[in-house]
Amino acid sequence: MKTNFHQFYVALLWAFLLLSACTTEHPAPTGSPVTIQNTPVIASTATPSTIPTKPSDNTMTPSETPTLQQGTGGTLLFPGTYQMVHSLVIDDQYVYFSLGRGNILRQTLDKTWPYQPELFSKNTYPDLNTDGSLRVFPRLLKDHWLYFVDIGNGTTTSNWTLRAIHTVTRSEKMIAQGNGCFLDFNVDDDTIAVSITADEDPNCVGENILETIQFSSGKTHEVDRSRDHSWLRVTLSGDRLLALQVPSNQQKGINAVVFDLKSGHSDLLSKVLPPSEPFNGDFGLAISGPWIACNINETDTLLYHLTTHQRLSFTELNPSDMSNPGLAFRDRWLYWTGNSKGNIYDLEHNKMRNILTPKFNEYIREMAVYDTKAAWLMLGPSGYVIGWLDIPQD
Repeated sequence: MKTNFHQFYVALLWAFLLLSACTTEHPAPTGSPVTIQNTPVIASTATPSTIPTKPSDNTMTPSETPTLQQGTGGTLLFPGTYQMVHSLVIDDQYVYFSLGRGNILRQTLDKTWPYQPELFSKNTYPDLNTDGSLRVFPRLLKDHWLYFVDIGNGTTTSNWTLRAIHTVTRSEKMIAQGNGCFLDFNVDDDTIAVSITADEDPNCVGENILETIQFSSGKTHEVDRSRDHSWLRVTLSGDRLLALQVPSNQQKGINAVVFDLKSGHSDLLSKVLPPSEPFNGDFGLAISGPWIACNINETDTLLYHLTTHQRLSFTELNPSDMSNPGLAFRDRWLYWTGNSKGNIYDLEHNKMRNILTPKFNEYIREMAVYDTKAAWLMLGPSGYVIGWLDIPQD
């Protein structure tokens, strides 16, 4: 059987994908929901082969563990579970997560309360994936709205819905929905950017569309449409949209492209940056205002300021098959996901701050930051652990 390179590469790159969060908060979505007609979706971040994928009914009860430090944070332990813990988000009162294919749960940050997770949102499409994989998109928290993609059962033309739930009022917005291949999304201010495949093809090889939706008006703007490439690692900040252009033809290379949504102009990131900067984006890509960050390989990160041309480099990732490399901005913070060293970078004070230091056989799978709080999801010999604390200050 002939291998479809585009389908294979999209699946492979998604295995390393972690969506990048932008810094600017946005108002609550308003207006009528936008329905994208005839737009297929398969959200395809497969469970790493090193993580057991035994189906579960989400009845496991994690146990509470002692606080990391008096008055600053706590931990949750998930011992010996076949369920994959994933999609970590933190705000000023809760940590949010899911177990396996399960619903979105949240636990209070108040360490005086026992472990008693609250059901925050039920899945619209709760069916098991027929191929046994875990198809989950990372979630984005913006101005108390939690954005996430709810997907179908992994068959040829899966239903999908892009939703947002307010973490305080619990009100809900349906932003877009369709059938087939949904590839990526990102949110900033009054705009959401989505990458989808228009044709209802189970192999995701139809027309690929990159478009934006304005919450206040419901207006949809098509940024790009092509059968020659698709878009991954979509990240949005103000009028700038940054994404990886993944070619259908294996003979062509992957390009990072910067779009100016206000003027309609676009250019290769390699032309925007100095020629010496090796930004490729395959291991992580993020933008926040004038800052662009990129994991140029499995260990090294470059940070570049488009206005002042300031350049910083970091080695904050440890190569490992246990975690997917990635990075994200949140307010003044740049932080790493995947098997990181447990640090975050303070853009305002130009200083690295340590959150935790993993021990032998411990792997950081996800990190999340909100205001002055940081949370992490770690996998170790005893199972999954979610922890959080106040970010150390001078």
